[in-house]
Amino acid sequence: TAVEVVFYGTTASVLVYAFVPAKSSGLLRTELTTQRISTCTSSTACFQRLKIVTLAFASGSSMLAEIVNGDTSQNFTISYSIEPDILSIRPSTASIKGGDIVEVALQNFAVISTALDVRVYLSNILSKVSNVMGYNTFNFIVPMTDLVTSTQLLIVPSISVSAQELVDLTVAVPFSYTSPVAKVLSLNPSRGSTEGGTVVRMTISHYPRQLKTTDVTISFGQSRSAAVLSVLYSDSSSGETILEAIMPALPLGMQQATLVVYDGYESSSF
Repeated sequence: TAVEVVFYGTTASVLVYAFVPAKSSGLLRTELTTQRISTCTSSTACFQRLKIVTLAFASGSSMLAEIVNGDTSQNFTISYSIEPDILSIRPSTASIKGGDIVEVALQNFAVISTALDVRVYLSNILSKVSNVMGYNTFNFIVPMTDLVTSTQLLIVPSISVSAQELVDLTVAVPFSYTSPVAKVLSLNPSRGSTEGGTVVRMTISHYPRQLKTTDVTISFGQSRSAAVLSVLYSDSSSGETILEAIMPALPLGMQQATLVVYDGYESSSF
C-alpha cells in the first residue's frame, strides 16, 4: 500500500527505512521504496511530501519507520488495519415512500454496541439506526425521497479520527429506490349486483401525496370502469386514501379489476 508522509527537511537526498522483526532476533532495518512528491523551491528547508510503499504487516500492528534526510533522521510509525467491508444488506432496494427496515451486517468495522456508534447516509440523508443486533449487525429505517434512483449507502463509524482515517473506515454500497406500487388494503362490500350501481368503499396505499378523484381509475377488462365518486380521506404522510366508487354492470362471477393511481409514478396493483 502506498502512503503519503509530510516531513520537514532539506533538499538533500531522502531515504526511508522500516524496522521489522528479524527471523533470528531483534529488528531488521529495511529500505522502503520512496518517491519524493514535493520539495523546496525557494528555501533550503521546508515541508515536503513523500510517497512510501509499505511492507506487508499484521492488522492491528504498528511498524516503526525512519526518514533519513541528508545528515538528519526522523522516526514515525505506520499503523495497519484491514479495510471494513459489507457482508450482507437485506433488502438492497426500498420504496421512495421510506419507512422500510434494512438489515446490514459488516466485517472489520469499528465495534457497534449502540445505535450511537454508527451513522448511515442514503443520498446524503442521515437515516435512523433502529436496532443493533450484534457486534457489526444493525437495522436502519430508510428515509423518504422524491426520486426513483440508484444511489449509495454510506456507513460511517461514530469515532473521533482524522478525516483520512474516517474515509478509510467508511463502507459504501450501492442502494436503489423504487417507485411504490399502489395496493388495495380493503374493499367493502366485496360483491355487487350484475346491474351495477353498488357503492363500494376502498382503502388503498400509495406514494404519500393527497389524491383527488381524478387521480384514481378502477377498470374491468378493456371497456368497463368504476366511477370514482369521492375521496373521503387522503393522507400525504402515510400514503393512505379511502375512496368510494360506483361499480359498473358486470357479468356474473368473480371479476378482476385493475387499480391505477396517478401519483407521479403511475403505480398500479391488481
